[in-house]
Amino acid sequence: MRHEIHIGRNSLATDLSEEMGGEGSGPSPHDLYDAALGACKALTVLLTRSAKIFWWKASRFLWSATRTRNARDSIA
Repeated sequence: MRHEIHIGRNSLATDLSEEMGGEGSGPSPHDLYDAALGACKALTVLLTRSAKIFWWKASRFLWSATRTRNARDSIA
């Protein structure tokens, strides 16, 4: 289930956990999606801050996601 992803000069791998039929050799596509959303939100805050639209001073933006399992034991 492992996939190598190449974006420009950057590359990363994605895989499913062993329980889901993969090797667990990289983050799952769902985890990468969550991380991308978090990065997008963080960059939006920083870019907005640099445009001086908001009055607060955010020095760091932290993103946390929690995964749960549903009754079928798949990631919800």
